Amino acid sequence: MYIIMTGDIVKSRKIKNRVDAQHQLKKTLQTINQEYKLQLEAPFVIVWGDSFQGAIKSFKYTYEILESISELFPYKFRCGIGIGDISTSFSTNVLEIDGEALFNSRFSLKVATVYKLDFWIHSPNMAFNKTLNTLFLLLYTLTKQWTNTQREVIDQRKKQLTYQEIGELRGVSKQAINNILRSAKWPQIELAKRLLRSIDINDFKDSKTNLEELISTSSLDWDETKEMNGFEFHNWLSEKFDILMLSTTRDGGLDGILSTGIPCQVKKGHVGPKSVRDFASVLNDLESKKGIIFGKSFSEEARKYSVFKLKDQGIEIKLIEFQ
Repeated sequence: MYIIMTGDIVKSRKIKNRVDAQHQLKKTLQTINQEYKLQLEAPFVIVWGDSFQGAIKSFKYTYEILESISELFPYKFRCGIGIGDISTSFSTNVLEIDGEALFNSRFSLKVATVYKLDFWIHSPNMAFNKTLNTLFLLLYTLTKQWTNTQREVIDQRKKQLTYQEIGELRGVSKQAINNILRSAKWPQIELAKRLLRSIDINDFKDSKTNLEELISTSSLDWDETKEMNGFEFHNWLSEKFDILMLSTTRDGGLDGILSTGIPCQVKKGHVGPKSVRDFASVLNDLESKKGIIFGKSFSEEARKYSVFKLKDQGIEIKLIEFQ
């Protein structure tokens, strides 16, 4: 398995000083490549002017590298982390690598962009994706809430300075430093990071299953969902089909990803052609050629559109109806 990280500066065209942004990105990547030289399969490089890409040897370094880039780079960016095989001979030049890992990285970046997330992780293993996205998101959200003082003290602690030494540098007591770290939840976050480094994709059982088999073997009763609200219905469907559910509210967007990696949309009611067109647009944004819409029923126009109109675009949307 290979790990490729693809990042993109948010709204780079609206940055007033784009020259400075690119200079800062170049400087950041140089530092990352130097500090993590032994952990990188292929060093990070700038691609497409305002984006960057690199390959990491082991997943246990991924969060640390992501966090380091965030600390060094002063502009907001989004990142897609893709895990998978490659279809080319391996190269230390990430631009010469192609295959599943690269596709999953770009797909993750698209998901992060659609949902305005800082990052997303996608691999062939759904159990891994669910667990690691949860851990990464929680950790990243907690660290983003640190005050400048908390961040400075934590940076000093990372350099192996004792509480006493940090207190003397800052002109406060050892107990004051302890209170700052405790309020930042640093002891718990530090432990979580250590545990995160021990996680490997091979630790997770692959739940990948053929969708047709799931549908034929599942006892699906639409009647039992009639009294459910949208949130309950999404949870019900997620359990039936092992869907990583991303949203319960986006109309016409991406609601979730199946264990097979296929994007899906969930509709509790009747589905018309507009919903199919909107979902096809999302698939284009995600650079995905396959998708699934779950709905109570589909109009004849929706069915025709999914069969004839989308075929010309090379897109296949399967319509799953419950009755």
